[in-house]
Amino acid sequence: MLAYAELILDKVSFDQLLFEKELQKALKSMPDTNSREQLRKLCYEKFGKTHSQVLAKYFVR
Repeated sequence: MLAYAELILDKVSFDQLLFEKELQKALKSMPDTNSREQLRKLCYEKFGKTHSQVLAKYFVR
């Protein structure tokens, strides 16, 4: 599921609103804490510079 979320987020990363919408979906599809933590790390590594406001809204660093 993490790989799929990464693929989708990468494809919509050009638009902040789409990115936020897809991040919400990804978080809802990952009920366990470990998966969410992996997603958080991935997002900050890959999208931290371009979508820092969105990430701060959904993740506590």
